[in-house]
Amino acid sequence: MIQSYKTTCPICEKPNHCGLEQDQSPCWCMADDIEFSEILLEQVPEELRNESCICERCVRSVKNTATRRGTRE
Repeated sequence: MIQSYKTTCPICEKPNHCGLEQDQSPCWCMADDIEFSEILLEQVPEELRNESCICERCVRSVKNTATRRGTRE
């Protein structure tokens, strides 16, 4: 399990830059163009679901992949 799960992305294990953990509000994840698809959320280990923030890079990566495929995730 990731040691610093509050500040580390549970998918890529890089810094998630969570604004709420850094006392910055609103966080990047609250932007209108951010969507957390089921495909993305399924990649999070079960023990970290609702505990750790996914980084913007992983969120946008899934969104861009879906756009290239012509589907909306």
